[in-house]
Amino acid sequence: MYRTYFFALMLFAMSCTNSTSKVGEDQQSSQQIEYVMNDSLSTDFYTDMKSYVPAEGFIPTADIAVKIAECVLLEIYGKESIEKEKPFSVNLVNGIWVIEGHIPNGNDSALTFCGQSYVEIRKSNGEIIKLLHTK
Repeated sequence: MYRTYFFALMLFAMSCTNSTSKVGEDQQSSQQIEYVMNDSLSTDFYTDMKSYVPAEGFIPTADIAVKIAECVLLEIYGKESIEKEKPFSVNLVNGIWVIEGHIPNGNDSALTFCGQSYVEIRKSNGEIIKLLHTK
């Protein structure tokens, strides 16, 4: 009797665990959350702690600098405008990444007069020093 009861209880527990975990996995794959707003976060929490700073800076490569610039530019000026400016030109000058949109040459006056984006990002800490778009 004890063995039958124990076996039935174990079978029930395993079936509950398996069905719950499958539902959880399905929910996670279809509803992954990128971030959660949290009003309790504050800059005061870690004021006494020293920050990690990579030797090569937070923005060590041109690829990262261009991705950051593109992300911010897309949010401000829209995908249609910024996509026309690819490929971006990039250069590192005195520890500052300079990223500039490409102005196409040719007969298409609409593209020629659409303007050009320009972004400066400090390599050491990722600060966006300057961001503009000519007209």
